[in-house]
Amino acid sequence: MQLSFVDDVSIGEDLQVRAKITDQSIGTKSMRDTIELLGTVKTGEAVDGLVPSAITWSQVIRKDTSASSQLSDTLESRFRIAQNSPDVGANETVYAEGDVDGLVSAAMALLSDANAVANTPESTSKSSGSEGSASSFKTASNSQGDDSLFDNIDIPEPEEKVEAPDDVVTETTMGCDIKVDLEAGVARVQSQEVLNGNPQGNCAPNGTNYPLARSYAGCNDIVDMDARKAWASFKRFYVNGGGTNQNVDTECQKDEELVYDIFQKTDECTMEVDLVNNVVYQRGKWVYQSKNISSAWNEIEVTSCQRVEAASSPLDQTEQGCTPRHDFDAGVSYQQTKYYYIEDGQHKVVSDCNDSGLTYSHVKNTDYCADLAPTNAQLSMTNGTRAVYKQFRTEIDMDGEMVAITECAPDQAQGTEVFQDPTGCDTTFYHYISSGQSFGSGRWKYQFSGEPEVVLSECLQDNDIEFTHQVRIADYQNNDDALVSTPKTEIYIETSGGEVIVSQAQVREGAVEIPYVFQQALEVATGELFYEEESCEKWMRRNNVERYLRGDGVSTFDRVLGEAEALSQGDGCDVVISWEEPAETKWAAPSFSSGRRTGNVGGSYAPCGRTSEGWRYEANPTENIWKSGSASSPNHCSWTDASADRRIVREDGVQIGETSTNSCRLTASAPSIRETNGGELLAYRSPGYAAHRPMDNAAKSDCMGAWGWW
Repeated sequence: MQLSFVDDVSIGEDLQVRAKITDQSIGTKSMRDTIELLGTVKTGEAVDGLVPSAITWSQVIRKDTSASSQLSDTLESRFRIAQNSPDVGANETVYAEGDVDGLVSAAMALLSDANAVANTPESTSKSSGSEGSASSFKTASNSQGDDSLFDNIDIPEPEEKVEAPDDVVTETTMGCDIKVDLEAGVARVQSQEVLNGNPQGNCAPNGTNYPLARSYAGCNDIVDMDARKAWASFKRFYVNGGGTNQNVDTECQKDEELVYDIFQKTDECTMEVDLVNNVVYQRGKWVYQSKNISSAWNEIEVTSCQRVEAASSPLDQTEQGCTPRHDFDAGVSYQQTKYYYIEDGQHKVVSDCNDSGLTYSHVKNTDYCADLAPTNAQLSMTNGTRAVYKQFRTEIDMDGEMVAITECAPDQAQGTEVFQDPTGCDTTFYHYISSGQSFGSGRWKYQFSGEPEVVLSECLQDNDIEFTHQVRIADYQNNDDALVSTPKTEIYIETSGGEVIVSQAQVREGAVEIPYVFQQALEVATGELFYEEESCEKWMRRNNVERYLRGDGVSTFDRVLGEAEALSQGDGCDVVISWEEPAETKWAAPSFSSGRRTGNVGGSYAPCGRTSEGWRYEANPTENIWKSGSASSPNHCSWTDASADRRIVREDGVQIGETSTNSCRLTASAPSIRETNGGELLAYRSPGYAAHRPMDNAAKSDCMGAWGWW
């Protein structure tokens, strides 16, 4: 039976899907338009990228009312779908197999429900192929035209008698086996005629063929070790219209075309070693190469590793990794070797080290080893023997090279005593304050006969050089709060090189306190200065103190009792005068016309004073009468202006009173009037400015005196 999916779905385990009946031979058009099937998906393991899938159709549903009915016998669809593309679109076709009659009965029963078919159009009596006739409910199945399926269905009676319908002839594959043609390599689909819903049993090929294919999955290769051959085997199958694989063969068939040579492969096998005969054999696995379903070559193992005939070689010996075996009692060493063979350029060792038969005599070497001398700790011990021994090591001659086989060891037959020498250790001492002792030091040395002296240590304690500690007061620790002093003593020793301080001055346990001695009561300046507000008088603060002589008999301590009357320190102010930068100015007197001028000419403004000139001429020569007159004019002027500030400032930077400011001007003049025409006339003299007077310290001093600042 042909169905088509209602929705776009992605096939997966336990997915519920809906489908509509698209097979025109099933039921009525009204049933096919109204009824949908509901099914559940089950999937298996993917094979060659295809997932075997099945849908079990268990319910019919009305689209218009959503009413549903459970099928007593389910239908099933089987197919394979690509693992990487499991999507199926709406209207995609799928084939279902099972109880189709039961499906039609359940669907028609659901349609006949009064509530469910309330909106369904009534049946009409038109042609023999009209919906609603009993014959139209038959299915394309193997069942005969049995009306008992519809005994319980309430089918409306026609309003008027209709003519008998024409025969309905259809075709179905239901009930017909597929015929396999091995020679043609196809499976032929057969169908039979259905007359008014009744199969006629005349199954015959309908032209639809499914090609036969070979499946090698589940079939083992056929191996013949005597022939050194292996053949693939297969089962034939075809894929039916529902997408389901249908096997043709029950037993796997030998594929004469896929034959493989069996050969021996050595790269995964280890060598077989015969240490009795000192021979190594190559081994290999019997394998062949076959193709899998995706046409990729696979290596198939027939046997495990076995010896390869006529592939052997003798073992070699090497000293590498072996050391000689030593027999010190006999004074002999034995060469040792191990067996190996070479594989792919690498040495493969196959035995432990064993004696080869070659021997080496022991040789005693005393030139290499240093003398064995006591450590500093051993030298510092007060008892025990302090001796130095010569050392030797045992060697063997290996191919002309002397090789040591022991570490250096002392030779008890060659020894000498060590001794201590204080030379060069005059400044190194070891002090023990609690016992009142100090010791000098010396270097430990030794000397073998005929050899130079050897120094073993730095300067270490020499118990034969002892000094007694001396104690003296070096300072005092003063406690001004408690008015007591405690002596600080230092410990020293007297050596041939002079005194050596053992312990710096400090208060030691049991030191006796010395009380301060009162001397007098005083008023003592604190060094702190202060000023009264808006005053230049400077004052020194003082404290009332009691003076004590400390326990050292030299220094004193002043205990402050309270503040005493302050002591005047006199005037604490200075006069600070600051001058501005001087400014220089030039001024020209106004000009006037020449003539016998009298009075003031050139205006009355004369910042640098005026100059007068007279004139005279003979008015009547006959009578010797003369006339004269005079006039004055402002002088041309050069002046320098400067101003100064005067402040009273205390030593602490505070200004007392207001700032006084005055200005000062220094002038220099040149006349602007002169005689002319032999003294008969007066004329204007062009500016010839006098040089500016400098505002130097003398001029500033004159200005400040004029201001009363001195």
